[in-house]
Amino acid sequence: MIEVKIKDIVNGPLFHQAYDLYVQAFRLLRKLAVQNHEMSFNEFSDVMHSMSIEKHLAYVDGELAGISVVTKHLYTWPLISPEYFETKYPEHFAKQQIWYVGFVCVADKYQKTGTFQAMLESMTEHRKQGLFFMDFCKSNIDRKIILLCTRALSRLNPSVSMDREDVQEFWKVEWTDAK
Repeated sequence: MIEVKIKDIVNGPLFHQAYDLYVQAFRLLRKLAVQNHEMSFNEFSDVMHSMSIEKHLAYVDGELAGISVVTKHLYTWPLISPEYFETKYPEHFAKQQIWYVGFVCVADKYQKTGTFQAMLESMTEHRKQGLFFMDFCKSNIDRKIILLCTRALSRLNPSVSMDREDVQEFWKVEWTDAK
């Protein structure tokens, strides 16, 4: 059985267990994505100790199986531009109805168990009046993460849709006949 607990702060032994799970879960992206998707220990610590960022911890039979974080305090997440959201979605921004999902990760042994979906549902189930934003690297898109998210969220509300909001691409420049 999957149980998701919501925490304001994660510290002590649970913090170290969460960090180990996080590093393990993001290790594959180091080889698949140009941009680093893994926070440093200090960045992870800042997130886990911030009262402005909600932590959703998934447990399977009492064992930590996954972690996800979400915030409506857009200025707390350094890689997004709150001004973008304020300009494009002024009503939602004024009502603090825009949430950013910082990351979702699941331990290897709990992949394909519904843990990912349970955390998505936990983060969104009481916030259907707002907008959620998540970013995905190409390798996760290729692994059909959008379909997985849409299916999980459709269980909460069949009218849910996911649309690409923005794109960042890395382009290679190569000289084939360099002299």
